[in-house]
Amino acid sequence: MASDRPVPYGIGSDTWPGLSRLAADAAQVARAAAAIISTGNDTVQDPADQRENLQEQLGDLRAAIDYVIGKNALDWAAVNRRRDRKRSLYERGIDEDQPPSPGQRDDDAAGSPSPAPHGHGAGDNGRPAPHQHACPSRPATRSARHPWARAAD
Repeated sequence: MASDRPVPYGIGSDTWPGLSRLAADAAQVARAAAAIISTGNDTVQDPADQRENLQEQLGDLRAAIDYVIGKNALDWAAVNRRRDRKRSLYERGIDEDQPPSPGQRDDDAAGSPSPAPHGHGAGDNGRPAPHQHACPSRPATRSARHPWARAAD
């Protein structure tokens, strides 16, 4: 039957298989995130339900991402490099889609590996500096944290 054939872009299609599922799952993640963002701390819906829904939607999206990469012969290494770069920016508090904060250097927004200027207390705009995580996700060597320390060593 003609109706048994997968539609283009659908799961099992010969044309960009899974792409429509990927888009639908990404939209579900966006809806779950919007529900959390729009309600803030004064949620009508139980926060545990929202967390569970977001986890489910993220799981579905990750499955769709893996399927699309595999079925469309995309380069896993290229995708993973991009993922790792973006994750590194996020861990450093940098969102390329947002304009840089007044104290942020241009090379930080571009993803340069150089560390941000050090300082404590208020930033240039009189507001407190953003909170920094006490434990980095990966241990850094002294020279990686403080490039000028090499001359002192």
